Amino acid sequence: MAKKVTLCDYDYLFKIMIIGDPGVGKSSLIKSFVNEPFKENYEQSRDYDFKIKSNMYIDEKNIKVQVWDTYTERFRQNKRPYRGSHGVLILYDITDRQSFYNVKMWHLEIQRYACENCKVLLVGTKSDIPEISACDRMVTYEEGLECADTYDIPFIECSAKQGYNVYSVFMAMVKEIYEYRLENEGPSLPPSNKVNLVSFKKAKNNNKKCILN
Repeated sequence: MAKKVTLCDYDYLFKIMIIGDPGVGKSSLIKSFVNEPFKENYEQSRDYDFKIKSNMYIDEKNIKVQVWDTYTERFRQNKRPYRGSHGVLILYDITDRQSFYNVKMWHLEIQRYACENCKVLLVGTKSDIPEISACDRMVTYEEGLECADTYDIPFIECSAKQGYNVYSVFMAMVKEIYEYRLENEGPSLPPSNKVNLVSFKKAKNNNKKCILN
């Protein structure tokens, strides 16, 4: 009897991790991205979990995204989710100054445990436009941009509650990963189309040695 052949319904599968201090909105961002209902508070019962988002298209290529959510302090003793990650989002809460200060710590962790060519994007969360007031905002947009410039990575603000820029966050990361793959897999792939993203700051190109499949 002939074996049944199952064809993939996508061209690429990218693994993206989300890290940041507790309470910055990691779970809310993911649930908004995969169109699950927004909740003010989520129960955190495991160290990490992941969601799947299908049908993201660049250059007519169907891209499936596996998004990993990191929950507890125990995650910091277990670095396995970093393995094979194509991209990492560092989140901070624009109403929490300490979470912004800790971006440095999270970026250092990426340098230590992620693959060398892993793409990184800085995300300021809880930008509930126009609900956020000047007195509630503890980190300005300009400060976030300056921080991203320091690490030579893209930067974007979003609100999971309002759905503001949520899709743009992930499309920005997918585009970074895809373009790296395009450059390293040669002319077998079609030339990349430009993706126009609101509030997206493009990172400079850099050479990496570690190749992810």
